[in-house]
Order: sequence, then structure tokens, then C-alpha cells
Amino acid sequence: MAKLITNWKELNACAEMPNTHYLKIDEDGENGYICTKDNTDTRTDTRKYYLSTHTFYERNHKFSTELLKECGFDIELQSWG
Repeated sequence: MAKLITNWKELNACAEMPNTHYLKIDEDGENGYICTKDNTDTRTDTRKYYLSTHTFYERNHKFSTELLKECGFDIELQSWG
């Protein structure tokens, strides 16, 4: 069962969860990146995904949850709105 994540601090605690990706989270700025651990992949569209300040809001939390799951994070983001 996916772990429910309610804020940036909890998301940051999952930074090294999967084998293929990791997170770079700015808790104070409320944003971050999902980054690949595969340094041989030079395609920018697969190396880094931006998590905006709107990541936890309304429909964005669903998209962000799916993106995180595709990258190996077994989590679900809670909506803030």
C-alpha cells in the first residue's frame, strides 16, 4: 500500500526510496526535482522532472502522484485543496 504524503518534509524523507530515482526537495521553497540515478541517460526529459509549488494542490497532486509512482516511489500525495 502506498504511503500517504501530506507535505514537503514527508516527501523529502522519501528521497532515496526507489532504486532508479531520487528527490531533490527544497522544503522552504516548496518545490523540487525527481532525478534519475542513471548518469548514462542524457535525455533531459527523462533525467529530471520538476515538482512545482503547486504539486500538492487540487488536480496537480494526482499528476504528481502518478509521476512519482512511475519513477518507483510507492507514495500518494494528499491534496491541499
